[in-house]
Amino acid sequence: MSEFYVEPESLRRYAHQVSDHARAAEAAAAYADSWLVEACAVGVLFDQFDDARCDVADLASATFRSLSEALQASGDELAASADYYATTDEDQAAEHDGALPDGGETDGEHSGAGVTAGAGSRD
Repeated sequence: MSEFYVEPESLRRYAHQVSDHARAAEAAAAYADSWLVEACAVGVLFDQFDDARCDVADLASATFRSLSEALQASGDELAASADYYATTDEDQAAEHDGALPDGGETDGEHSGAGVTAGAGSRD
């Protein structure tokens, strides 16, 4: 069975990217609010098109805002997860180190920390 492993710093970088996309979606919403303004044309036919265009503009703005909120919340949770995994790894390492006598030394032998796999046998 393989072990699950998380690289906290990679998760933090991804969280930052997701948060950047949240800011981009908010900028898109602001753009939609400022540039998708009501048309100045008058007439029955133009009024029908303008009503539909206003509905689409409102929906686009609301969608971008919703997307921004979801991305920001996701980025925040990813960052919190990175912190959790980093803390959990530190706590578990301290727990394991504390369980070994003399900080990892057993019967005069080194615990193996920092030894390259296959570097030789212990006598």
